[in-house]
Amino acid sequence: MVCQQCCCKRKALCVAGIIFLVVALAHLYRIFYPFSIVINGFTVPHEVSIAGAIVFGLLSLWMFLTGCRTSNSGSGEGCCRK
Repeated sequence: MVCQQCCCKRKALCVAGIIFLVVALAHLYRIFYPFSIVINGFTVPHEVSIAGAIVFGLLSLWMFLTGCRTSNSGSGEGCCRK
């Protein structure tokens, strides 16, 4: 059914948006409360967290705008309602 596929895709996009938001918040935490991340002897610079916060924040916003809005049918109902 088309309606169920629509809802599954929208729910998946909302979940992806939440995951991207959590990652963006982790990068923001590292920016405001600096701590070192060392991977195999390499210290990750804080600029990576600045870029990560921007990129993952924008991805989160995109997922929420794409997946969490109601349908544009004009009836005011979401895609899951019959």
